[in-house]
Amino acid sequence: MRIASLHCRWRLTWLWFGFATVFGAYLAWDTTVGRHAAEAKEVVSWILPHLSPFLTLILSALVLEAKEGSQGAKTVDRRLFRLTLLLSIVYFGALALPFLVDPLGSGLYEKTAIAESFKKCELWIQGPQTLMSAALGVFFLSSKKSG
Repeated sequence: MRIASLHCRWRLTWLWFGFATVFGAYLAWDTTVGRHAAEAKEVVSWILPHLSPFLTLILSALVLEAKEGSQGAKTVDRRLFRLTLLLSIVYFGALALPFLVDPLGSGLYEKTAIAESFKKCELWIQGPQTLMSAALGVFFLSSKKSG
């Protein structure tokens, strides 16, 4: 079954930019006055390459579609949209995990460097990242005119 492509794209856009905004606000606080204030450069240089390409892809696809205009309603496969949505949520969890593991993995009074957590987490973040790249790319390229 196919559903309206524009509606799905906007739902993914709100999800991605919503996560980026909330997570960015948390990181701004955390690297300014929080636990990782001394490691701000490491935190920002780790998270930006994991979010920026996807946000750029989503924004570029929306701008391209707006530029083309509404030349007939486009649709996308519902299962592909749901898969992309699910993989997005899994990817967000994988990105948040180093920040959740860091305080839990260290002792009560011991503060470990976040860079160590990043190195440990990098291996298992690449799996969801690869799947997310493929799903987003296919999703944004697979819409076709209905009828």
